[in-house]
Amino acid sequence: MKIHRCEVCEVSMSPWEDRRCLTCTLRNPRWLSNSDAAVFLLEREQHAVTTYDLARGMRREFGWKVPRASIAAALSTDRRCCWAGRSMYGLFRHGLFPGPRNLAGIATIFLYSHKEPMQTDVLSFVMRYAGYRFQQASLHSALRYGANIVWEPWRGWVVRPRNAARARLRQLGFSPTFRGVDHAAQLCGALIHNALGEYRRRLWET
Repeated sequence: MKIHRCEVCEVSMSPWEDRRCLTCTLRNPRWLSNSDAAVFLLEREQHAVTTYDLARGMRREFGWKVPRASIAAALSTDRRCCWAGRSMYGLFRHGLFPGPRNLAGIATIFLYSHKEPMQTDVLSFVMRYAGYRFQQASLHSALRYGANIVWEPWRGWVVRPRNAARARLRQLGFSPTFRGVDHAAQLCGALIHNALGEYRRRLWET
């Protein structure tokens, strides 16, 4: 499946973003909603940032004093923005996935994409490699109560059944279509492959 890109600058974009990124669309970026302003600022970043950083950016760029709580509320329902951890947001171009606002939802796409069970330590490394930030204990708790996530003794965490997990991924907002969900899983699978290579390299060096 062809990656959705901005038709002007050709940066990678999620299915929830328009044909052009805001940077390439807006002539006067000062007339924006809080959500659009956050996306506009995120397009300039190289990785996910906190709502605190976005509040500072709005003050610097537009002279606005927007409470962090207002920014968090706006981004919590804006599917263009990808949750990357507590009070952290980025975009698809940063290697993150749109949709869930919690660890269980994000872990689901990684487990679904890998197909084989993963131990908590390995899954944690892979997710952090992708740019997500969280505490190990929080991930373990989220996995225990995540829908379609089960523990296979001595093997690790896995999603079962896969057809229900696929439907769940669409429901969570990874894509508005099943075709888009499959594409996200392909991208996530490639990311996991690279992360596991780095994980094995670090184990070899220790």
